[in-house]
Amino acid sequence: MLMSPEVPSLESKGSMLNNSQWLNDTVIIDSTVGKDTYFLFTWSKQVPTIHLRDPKGTQITNFTTDIASKMAYLTIPGIAEV
Repeated sequence: MLMSPEVPSLESKGSMLNNSQWLNDTVIIDSTVGKDTYFLFTWSKQVPTIHLRDPKGTQITNFTTDIASKMAYLTIPGIAEV
């Protein structure tokens, strides 16, 4: 049987927001855990506007959004920028 290594979860947060509210947070990723980083966002009512920036401040916008599953995700391949 082929086993895959466990993927650590660095951050997990849930919040119920109204239309006019927003959630702001920072996730610290260093090169010891930041290999092939995966971001997953879920929602229950409407598609959120997601603003994700790399350490240099560049906006990351290439999320894959699945409206039927109510998920948006992004994989950053390789070692994380620090």
